[in-house]
Amino acid sequence: MQIRHRQRQLPCLSNYLLTTDSLDAIPLDDTEIDTSRTSAHILAQLQPPRATPIGSVPPPLFYLPAKLLPSQEAFLNRRKREVEDALKREYEAWTEEKRVGLEEVRKLRESAEELSKPVKDDEMEEEQTTMATEKETAPKEESNSGEPEAKEQAKEDEDMNDDGGHEVAY
Repeated sequence: MQIRHRQRQLPCLSNYLLTTDSLDAIPLDDTEIDTSRTSAHILAQLQPPRATPIGSVPPPLFYLPAKLLPSQEAFLNRRKREVEDALKREYEAWTEEKRVGLEEVRKLRESAEELSKPVKDDEMEEEQTTMATEKETAPKEESNSGEPEAKEQAKEDEDMNDDGGHEVAY
């Protein structure tokens, strides 16, 4: 949201002079362009003034004379181009960051989908056949009579289900 606001607001503000602008150092022709100024510096310079504490330096004022001097006109033309270029670079960086973020989200969604997919029928059949072969190959215990062993198992099951004669209310 902030980038949209800056894309609309800053080109309009670049049409005005600021009380903090130093027009003496600006050449009248466009042959000498200061490339040391970064886009962040250019854009920060045009931010609208904020409330400042009492006793501090007042914020810069935007103004536009009725008749521009040649140096002021050259300064404003140069500032417009610099602001357009800086905003273009800022927008390109933002779109690249957005693209990378969306790609990362897409990959995370795909991996989450793969993890949440139900097990396929073929995989389930494989697991069942593996379990069946493991049961068949497992060593079996031999007992003298199958009947006493079954009675002991039934008694153990009964003990586990027995609540000790107490009723449990749910």
